[in-house]
Amino acid sequence: MKNQALTNSEKPTARRGSEEASSYNGESHSRRLSYHDVWRRAMWKIKIRKMINYMNEEILVFGTSSTLTETISSFKSNADQILYSLRGDTIRRVEKLKTSTTKFPKYLIHPKSLWKKNWDAFLFLLLLYTAIVTPFYLAFIDVYFWDWLSIMELIIDSAFEIDIFVNLLSAAYRADGTIEKSFKKNAKNYLTGWFWFDITTSLPFTLVSYVVESKSHGSTNHYMRIARLPRLYKIIRATRMAKVMKHYKNNLLIEKAQDFLQMNSRMFKLTKFVVSVCVMVHIMGCIWFMIDNFQDFPYDSWVFERNMINTPVFQQYLNSVYWALVTVTTVGYGDIHAYSPVEQCVSMAWMFVGIGFYSVTIGSLASCFADIDTKNSVLEAKLGAIHEFSKSTGISDECKQKIRRAIKFNTSKSGNIWADKHGLLQELGKDLRYEICLSMYDGAAREIQFFSDKDKAFVISFMPLLKPMKLSNEEFLYCEGNYAGEVVFIIKGKLNLVLRPSNLAYKSFLKGSYFGEIEILKKKPIRKMNVRSYGTTELLVISRMDFLDVFAEFREDLKHLKYIANERERKIKAAKEKAEDVLRKSNRLPPVYTPPKPPKEDEVKETDYYQEIKNNIFKVQKYLKTFNVKMAVIEADMNRAQEALRSIQTLPEELREKYMKILYEKLAEIIE
Repeated sequence: MKNQALTNSEKPTARRGSEEASSYNGESHSRRLSYHDVWRRAMWKIKIRKMINYMNEEILVFGTSSTLTETISSFKSNADQILYSLRGDTIRRVEKLKTSTTKFPKYLIHPKSLWKKNWDAFLFLLLLYTAIVTPFYLAFIDVYFWDWLSIMELIIDSAFEIDIFVNLLSAAYRADGTIEKSFKKNAKNYLTGWFWFDITTSLPFTLVSYVVESKSHGSTNHYMRIARLPRLYKIIRATRMAKVMKHYKNNLLIEKAQDFLQMNSRMFKLTKFVVSVCVMVHIMGCIWFMIDNFQDFPYDSWVFERNMINTPVFQQYLNSVYWALVTVTTVGYGDIHAYSPVEQCVSMAWMFVGIGFYSVTIGSLASCFADIDTKNSVLEAKLGAIHEFSKSTGISDECKQKIRRAIKFNTSKSGNIWADKHGLLQELGKDLRYEICLSMYDGAAREIQFFSDKDKAFVISFMPLLKPMKLSNEEFLYCEGNYAGEVVFIIKGKLNLVLRPSNLAYKSFLKGSYFGEIEILKKKPIRKMNVRSYGTTELLVISRMDFLDVFAEFREDLKHLKYIANERERKIKAAKEKAEDVLRKSNRLPPVYTPPKPPKEDEVKETDYYQEIKNNIFKVQKYLKTFNVKMAVIEADMNRAQEALRSIQTLPEELREKYMKILYEKLAEIIE
């Protein structure tokens, strides 16, 4: 009974244990389900991203398809923006994932974190305030405790004190560009570097100065001057801008601003120099007035001598900046000059700064304008040659303007430094040449899908052979029947394949696509399509010969390209037939000609004489087609010969005869 009682008493305990086990299993099952849901969502995201990237590659290679966009009329107009935004979003997500998965100490602040960037931007604005506003009110405006200027100074003091702790907890960059993750090493580098300067300029001297002034109220002028001493250190804060600018330089902010303003390096350097000089002149002008204000305008001061003690603040500031500017530029008219020993010392120090300013300014201006003048002189020489050529050949003004626009566009894109780009690149190492080729034409190789799977050697061989070209809105790149002489890469805008004469677009190629290789790879000299631009379109063009020469060295890439060309031709043909069928149904295209069925033998009434005439006509038509193809090839060769002749005429006389002989031999071969 006791055992039975024990057993019965243990039953609830066992039941509770089974319930607890089942609840635990349920929790683990729900946890497993939640993990399963997370992985399933992640898998679907990966699939969707993969599908978008695949669709992007398909459109860049094969163009927009009617089955893809026939129901969305607005897609064709902004398909490139949509795809690039999707691809950019994918890249940002991948970079964010890489950053999140990389182990980084939680107690350190990452230099690329959003919080650190915002803090540095806030600190930079405070330093701008310190460099521009603080010297002005210290020199010309009386500040009282708890007015808005004094409160602003207290905020700046607090921010700079907080910045010391931020710098201690921030990770720094090593010399090789990697991030140092050791707190001890980062703290040691900061304590042996900028720490002492930061802590000196962050001490709360604002409160000290106001306390001293309040206690010395009603005292002699001597004590009032001593009370103003702590304010002078605030001007030293402006030198912290050098530290912040150095930090931003490491984060490529200066380069991004340069790209945004579209300045070359010399002009951007000159702009930075001019802005720095303006800030220096402003600060020095304020100091020039401040040294007399600090002494309550003694009799031997320039302010007293020019009777400017009670003049408006703007006039005082204008005279001070005027003195600083004429002194630093070594002009020195002498209308405002030093009287007291303190003013003389400040003047001499500022004159030494002026010597360096003068030499640096002359050198920067000379190099900057020399570079601009060289580029302009090259452009003017080309435009002058075009003018003489148009006069001698009698071309129309419209054609002349088109040539001028093309020359200006090519010069602006290529410049004069790339005239001998092959020679320049051969002097560099392979990796450096590859980096240069990736940067050419605003990084076109990174945007064009054609180069995405190519070897470094291919990019180095291919990119220098490209030349820029620009098409206006609805301008034809080429028409059906033209000579197939080049392959084009789209870096801006869009190209449409159209049907003549309705100009209906049945396929579009977007930014990052390439076109024109089908006829060249199939060794067909004549174009089979009409290609027209949609909006202003910028292209990179490579000639037929250069294109084939490069691929002659890369056989595997050539095989892959031929396969893609066959697929493109098939899809373009299908899209063209579908568009023609749509036009034919809407009576905008004549019906397809179908030859009549041959009559039966008993219905044939034609004699052998007429049949022979028809056969001869067919042979003549076939011969004329072949003749037209050959004439198109000869015409292209003659055009190249004319270009070679113009180039030979610019050579010295000894080389001219040699190359003229070679040219005549080539012409003889063409004529034969």
